[in-house]
Amino acid sequence: MSKIYPQYFYLFVITVIFLGLFNAGCTNQPTRIVDLEKKLDDLSHRLEGLKPEISELRNKVGKQGSGIATAMNAQRYTDSRLKKGLSETGNLIQEIKQNLATVEKDNFNMKAQLAELRVELKKPETLSKSPGPETDITDELSGQAIKSYRQGNFADAISKWEEVLSKGSGKRHAEYNVKVSKDRTKE
Repeated sequence: MSKIYPQYFYLFVITVIFLGLFNAGCTNQPTRIVDLEKKLDDLSHRLEGLKPEISELRNKVGKQGSGIATAMNAQRYTDSRLKKGLSETGNLIQEIKQNLATVEKDNFNMKAQLAELRVELKKPETLSKSPGPETDITDELSGQAIKSYRQGNFADAISKWEEVLSKGSGKRHAEYNVKVSKDRTKE
């Protein structure tokens, strides 16, 4: 018996250590359970204290969400009104451009009629005063240029007005009519 087998000895030592540790854990277990229960109660109380704050935060988020939705709807409405106003403005600009073109055309026609009336008014004076053939030719050329312009033959009208200018009769309306006719030719 004096000889102890080393393997049994190790088993014996391990068993004693295990029992010692197990016993130490069992004796401290009720204290640990009490500590854990205290911590659980503390966390529960904290959670209960946070519930009103969570509820208040939810209400604030809900109010802000509805405010954002209202602002977005107002923004969409404003955007649609601006787009509609922009479209209407574009239409008005087109209408104004058309009206300006009509006014310019009418202005030119009135000047042409005025030049024609001047030619007609000068005819009785030319008979009574009997000016030279130079005046008759320029008046006749101006009348022909006006007729060519009205018929849409701008090149012919330009050439006749330039001929009036070459006669040196000082016809300002002829210079203006040449410029307008050239612009109409470009169109």
